[in-house]
Amino acid sequence: MKRREFLKYALSGTLLSAAVPGLLVPRRWVHATPVYDAVIIGGGLSGLTAAAAMKDSNILILEREPEMGGRIVSREWEGFSYSLGASYIGKPDGDMRSFLKEIGVQSKPFPVPPPQDALALGGTIFPDAYSDQVFGSLKEIRDYVRVSRELYRLAGKGIDEAVYGVDLKKLDQFKSLDSETVAQWLERHDVGPIVQQYINTENRGLFGSSNADLSLLYNIPEMAFNLYDGSWMPTKFERRDIPDFKTYTPRRESGSDGVWTFTHGMSEMIWAIERQAKLQGKLKTGAEVQRVAVKDDKTVQIEYRRQGRTEQVMAHTAVLATPAPVTAAVVQSGLSSQVMTALQQVHYVPYVTMGVFLKKRLFRNSWNISCLDTVFSTLNDAIRTRVDYEYNGKSVLGVAMPSRDARDTSLITDSDDQLFGRVIRDVERYFPGVTTQIIGRYIHRFRYGFPVFAPGYTRILNALHRDPSTRGPLILAGDYTVYPTMGGAAISGERAAAQVERYFEKSG
Repeated sequence: MKRREFLKYALSGTLLSAAVPGLLVPRRWVHATPVYDAVIIGGGLSGLTAAAAMKDSNILILEREPEMGGRIVSREWEGFSYSLGASYIGKPDGDMRSFLKEIGVQSKPFPVPPPQDALALGGTIFPDAYSDQVFGSLKEIRDYVRVSRELYRLAGKGIDEAVYGVDLKKLDQFKSLDSETVAQWLERHDVGPIVQQYINTENRGLFGSSNADLSLLYNIPEMAFNLYDGSWMPTKFERRDIPDFKTYTPRRESGSDGVWTFTHGMSEMIWAIERQAKLQGKLKTGAEVQRVAVKDDKTVQIEYRRQGRTEQVMAHTAVLATPAPVTAAVVQSGLSSQVMTALQQVHYVPYVTMGVFLKKRLFRNSWNISCLDTVFSTLNDAIRTRVDYEYNGKSVLGVAMPSRDARDTSLITDSDDQLFGRVIRDVERYFPGVTTQIIGRYIHRFRYGFPVFAPGYTRILNALHRDPSTRGPLILAGDYTVYPTMGGAAISGERAAAQVERYFEKSG
């Protein structure tokens, strides 16, 4: 998971240096009542990034949830902050360092100390130094190396730049890789079951979807660099005794394995954008947009419900930073039938995260445990950066629970008790007696967890980016328009703000 950086193939320069100045409204757009330059629908990372770039304009942000942030949310318990969504960034240098400085994050990012990851399979937890043992044979280890090198080779052909940059011409050149799933490709390459299972766990954790759901083309950039180790070519495999994870003491090195965070998690970036962009008074939470329509004079009419009342605002442009199905449901006019069809074809999978409150810390020997045979993809020592290694008091166990596959709706239909029961049964397999340590829980459901970049997704991107109706006054934003990562969400917001500026220039 080391590739999941915040601004992968980030903005040219830094975000706020591309800020849209106060927009000049064309003379023919004169109304008796105030009309916003832009209404941004959706206060997740895409919407907030667009808002930051348009901070000097007359904007309004409408967010359905009671708080901003989308998948970057956190909570506190007994003085501990714990993430319910994204929980880390890559090393904060270059563009990332400039971005954090300009948005005014108040606390400095710091590295999460190694070891970062352990693996769990078949009732055994394999500490970081024993990760090769999970594969169980030389054949499986060689399959892992072979797959990682082939994915890395493919990525080096320009797929990275094409995918992260949404270069439609280049993406069209890789159509053959967009015609099969990751599972089909692994089977065709005779990859062993443990390696397939490991990659499946990575994909469920990163994208909320299984190998059988995801297009190979759009999986290559992340998997290539998650798996790749160019220096490793095993010639033999020796079984070693696996130490008891609960008593195992890892080598506690200084520095980082490339994972950084903040005192209060990724939410600090959301708070910083709100402060730096001076969004106070420019946003309304608890506002559920119900209707968006472009009128004959090209202004946009937005109708929303808030605190039991129906309200309406007008704008010269609207940035639709909402999941594709929500956008398709609320837009009444202004987008072509081809774009509306493409929006309806974007499938989302739900995602559940949990904070489990414990009397005693469950483990300290790793930050994450990637679990290959459980209903959750990872367990997380959520207090790791807040306490000493020896601390053994009250703690928070973080749980990431993606869907089994793209057809699994149980994360939405099951009750909290059912979901929690499934989780604790699997945790008990690895930590017997954990039930007696539970003080409480917090369960968070992401109804639209991740867009599924299934085979053929290039057709959807072409429809979304090449159709003239998406260039204003309605403008699309969100990770489904770019790439389903935090970096994709941020880039889509910056591009939406730039498109607003182009639209005003063209209309003037």
